[in-house]
Amino acid sequence: MSLCSRVADNVWLGFARAAPSGYIAISERLKHDRRAARAALEEALAASGLRRDEAATSTSHTQGVGVVLLAPIHVRLGIDIVEIER
Repeated sequence: MSLCSRVADNVWLGFARAAPSGYIAISERLKHDRRAARAALEEALAASGLRRDEAATSTSHTQGVGVVLLAPIHVRLGIDIVEIER
């Protein structure tokens, strides 16, 4: 599952899930995380119409979910997601 929304002028937020919900074994987590981050980036690039070399990005991932903020190359931005343990 992936989606992207424009969250400000020329700024897009991409989201992707590359693993089933629930617990992911630590040995598998990084593989799913990286796949989700790549999918979120592709979704944001497609929505924005920017090429990779035209875009500033900030990417984060955890628990098989990836997010990316994407904007034109001159924009400074950052994003972070973290697992909240109970």
